[in-house]
Amino acid sequence: MQNTHLSEGERREADLMRGALRDGGFTSRKVAQALGFIAWSGAALDSAWWRRSPSAGGALGPLIDVFVRGEDVGEAALVTALGARAHAAGTRLGLIEGGASPLLLLPLGEDLVLMDHPARSGQDDGIFLADSTSWAARRMVLGPAGRHLDLGSGGGAVTLAAARTATETVGLDINPRAATVLALSAALSAVNVLPTTGDARALDGIGTFDRVSFVLPMLTRRVEMADAPVHTLGPANLLESVIDQLPSLLRPQGLAILYSQVVLPGGELPTVLRRAFARRRFRARLWVDWWSDTEVGPVRGGILALRADADGGFDEVEAPPDR
Repeated sequence: MQNTHLSEGERREADLMRGALRDGGFTSRKVAQALGFIAWSGAALDSAWWRRSPSAGGALGPLIDVFVRGEDVGEAALVTALGARAHAAGTRLGLIEGGASPLLLLPLGEDLVLMDHPARSGQDDGIFLADSTSWAARRMVLGPAGRHLDLGSGGGAVTLAAARTATETVGLDINPRAATVLALSAALSAVNVLPTTGDARALDGIGTFDRVSFVLPMLTRRVEMADAPVHTLGPANLLESVIDQLPSLLRPQGLAILYSQVVLPGGELPTVLRRAFARRRFRARLWVDWWSDTEVGPVRGGILALRADADGGFDEVEAPPDR
């Protein structure tokens, strides 16, 4: 595993950009409303928000065009919207190229989350777009915690939310690009995380955690996958491997927040959980918010919350915890 850190100079550049974006009105509420949403929600994030035309004047309009819609407004217009110093800082960070940006930047709550343009996000080294699954997980990692591990961290949609209440947060992704993008997201959001490149199937030596989250990249290759089961996106044993490691990852009374299918290659989810926690008690609930008919039969999935060292076993409800 390899950690990624920004230099003090890069952090100062990110501070300049964050202040300029804030001064231009680039906040979660104002951006969502300019795109026609009352506020961000799971349904809003599952829509093609990057294709919406903003109704915003002043500096906010070009900022949304560049960082949310992925357009090129021309260097002069972006310099006017951000200010010369912040534009230069963003250029040095690799987040601005003239009047455009190679990445999208979405304000979610207090966080500024970087991600790839839709066409790039589906590539092997792409940074996935925030969607309803990451939104639901964000809403479930807001409580205080000690150490938090976010697997498949991408640009930080869940990692940054967790870092606001955890004393230490590790964001791990197998994609080496993700560590750099997460480090920039964290600096822009003024939170501390440890971006790490590693394989979620081999977590020996990473330590123990009070909270673990894992949201697989739902939008990756969505066109090609059609109605295939969600977790065929990665290696067939990816989610099961994470579940198998939870007993050794979670501290006493530790909490895991995962996006999971009900049927996994190794059997039904309750069976997989009981096998993994054969020597440790647990309480788990799955909020089902996804159903689909596939060639192999009906598939359903949702957010799974699991508490170690608690009684109750597994149950399932057909409603998401928070959209």
